[in-house]
Amino acid sequence: MTKLDVVVIGIHIVDILGRPVSAVPAGQGIAFLDEIRITVAGTAAGTAVDMARLGLGVATIGVVGNDTLGDWMIGRMSAEGIDVGGITRSSLAPTSATMLPIRPNGERPALHVIGANALLSPEHVDWSRIHRSRHLHVGGTSLMARLDGEPTAEILRHAQSLGVTTSLDLIGVPASEHDLVFGPCYPHLDYFMPNEEDALMLSGQNDRTDAIRWFHDRGVGATAIT
Repeated sequence: MTKLDVVVIGIHIVDILGRPVSAVPAGQGIAFLDEIRITVAGTAAGTAVDMARLGLGVATIGVVGNDTLGDWMIGRMSAEGIDVGGITRSSLAPTSATMLPIRPNGERPALHVIGANALLSPEHVDWSRIHRSRHLHVGGTSLMARLDGEPTAEILRHAQSLGVTTSLDLIGVPASEHDLVFGPCYPHLDYFMPNEEDALMLSGQNDRTDAIRWFHDRGVGATAIT
C-alpha cells in the first residue's frame, strides 16, 4: 500500500498555453508563437504534481470527463507518481480546460471550461486515502458548485477529527455571499492560502496584517498570503 503524505481534493484542469500572444488575429488570420504547451493545472491537480516532484506521497481526488483530455491528465499525473485512484470519470461533462494566451508582459487571460469540476461532490471523497495521509489540501474553492461551502467545511472538520492537518486554496472570490462559501471553513483550516487581493476582499480589511488577524479570529490556524 502506497505511503501517503498528502491527499488533494478539488479542481483538475488541463491548461493549453501559447506564448507570446500580443493580439488575437482578426478573422481567420494567423499569428506565429514561440511555444504551445499542455500542462496539468488547477489548485488541486497542479499542486499535486508539484508536491510529487518534491518527493511527497500524493493522492488526488477529483472528477474528469470520459474524453481525451481526461485520459491525458490521468496518464500524466500517474507518470508523476501520483495515486490517481481517487479520480472519477464522468460522461456528464468534459474535462475542465483552459486556453491561456500568454502576453509578452506575462499576463495570462483565461478562456475556461468549468466542465467536470462542477460535478465534484462529497460522495467522491475517498476517506480510505485520507485516513492514510498526514495532510488534506482542498484546491479550487469557488469553482466547485457541489462542494463549496458547508460540504467543504464538513470534509475539513472530519479530516481534523482524524488528526489530519488541513489547507485550502481558492480560485477567486464570488461576487456575493462569499461568507457562505468560506465562512464555514475557517474554523477547520490549519492553513489558508488566499492571494492578497482575495484576502482583503474576503476580510473587508485594508491591509494584510488586519486581514490575517480577521481570518485568525475566525479560527484559521495560519494564513499564507500569496
